[in-house]
Amino acid sequence: MKLMKLIGVLAVSAVLLSGCAGAPTALQQGGYPAWYLNPGQVFPDSRYLTAVGTGVDRAQAEQQALAGLSQIFEAQVTVDMVMQERYADIVSASGRYSEEELELTQTTQVSSVQNLLNVQFGEAAVDSRGMIHIIGYIEREQTGRVYADLIERNSNQVRSLLREADFSRDPVDRFAYLSAASVVAQGNDMLVNQLRIISPAQAGRLHLGYDLVQILQLRSQQAEKLRVEIVLEEDHDNRVAGMIGQAFGREGFSVSSEQPLLRVTGNVDVSESSVTGNFET
Repeated sequence: MKLMKLIGVLAVSAVLLSGCAGAPTALQQGGYPAWYLNPGQVFPDSRYLTAVGTGVDRAQAEQQALAGLSQIFEAQVTVDMVMQERYADIVSASGRYSEEELELTQTTQVSSVQNLLNVQFGEAAVDSRGMIHIIGYIEREQTGRVYADLIERNSNQVRSLLREADFSRDPVDRFAYLSAASVVAQGNDMLVNQLRIISPAQAGRLHLGYDLVQILQLRSQQAEKLRVEIVLEEDHDNRVAGMIGQAFGREGFSVSSEQPLLRVTGNVDVSESSVTGNFET
């Protein structure tokens, strides 16, 4: 059974969950529901994360509720978007994850464009002004179990990559394994931070079996050993080579022509381009 059916994964732009798309309940004079006036009374904080949204229609009200839930995470979880893309690529290419787990990997990103896991919506209500109110909620225990399962799978992969790095004789291969391990471990760290918000108890029971800081140090140390030589013909003043060298430097590589392990070669061809308006070459 697909994960979408099992846990109702919803992105910000997702359609409503089935069964929740009925017409909003009309409010009597001054009769706002308890979940609007005091969400914690209906959805106890010990079991749920909640946010109430208001809009001119149901879609806008849901967007507001999702935004409120997102803010709970934004204050405490930061995401490196490049790392997150690499993490998703590695997990997808590993061949060790089920279709459901790959879907989950794609929906756990917390960033300025929020995608949250297992968001559900309660009943909607319309007031005398025609404004729609709705509550969005995440069930802590159920959602926490899904996170914990994926974190465990990621941890297994990180440990496997580290073993491959230990056994590797080739310095480039060793770097590749350490680099992959660091990316998956950082993606897992994001999930752990989210789980601490969703279910602190389940987060406290996690056993990763590795140290993220140590993995990053090992990757950095291995990158320093991979000297890169950059040889470009027709590169006047080494301008292009300098930019390429900076890119390698940001990844921790050393740019040197002394016994290089990697070599970048090429030819720089500069041609005039036609411009219009007030621009000049």
